[in-house]
Amino acid sequence: MRVLNYALGAGEQPLSEAMNTDPPKTENEATSTRLDNCCCVPNSCRLDELKLYREAVRTRIANNDGTIFPNNCPDKTAVVLQEFIRSATKSVHIYCGQLNAEVYGKLQDDFADAIRQGLDVRVVCASEPLQSEELAGILRKEDHLRVLGENIDVPHFAVIDRKRYRLEIDQQKKEAFVCAYADEGQKGRIRLMETTHEILWDKADKQTS
Repeated sequence: MRVLNYALGAGEQPLSEAMNTDPPKTENEATSTRLDNCCCVPNSCRLDELKLYREAVRTRIANNDGTIFPNNCPDKTAVVLQEFIRSATKSVHIYCGQLNAEVYGKLQDDFADAIRQGLDVRVVCASEPLQSEELAGILRKEDHLRVLGENIDVPHFAVIDRKRYRLEIDQQKKEAFVCAYADEGQKGRIRLMETTHEILWDKADKQTS
């Protein structure tokens, strides 16, 4: 990944460190943390808790709220990605592991809708086997999915419309930062993720149905 680091102007600094600089603190972050206080266990969130969480994400999107909030379980990750994809008008760029079924298995219809709308949908997976085969089949049809074939020192991330993102800071625990609207202070991180995605997309193998 040294070549990738230099291509992005990160020099000797690992790309994972360059991406994962601490986000700015905000007055609303404590409230966000309380809202996201659940363990990293599939289906561990109560329905009422997920409903509140979804409403909070939708509110941040509607208000272009740049508050960064944590995201640390598959149920809430699926909510974030679903609402971000549904709000998209231009692009959905994702780098992930193996299309985790606990997350991406819930998003087939949303990806299909984004593709039908003509959005720039590109998903790069680190390696196979892919867990969500149904979604993989949808993405393979028109070259929306590629597989890198190796695990690299780059955190998983999703960037929507170049202004919303989810960036994992601990892939083992699935802990991530989420931002529904990147203000000027976050534009550098968006550019780094977008450039990284472009390089990974070109490097990865095209998937055929």
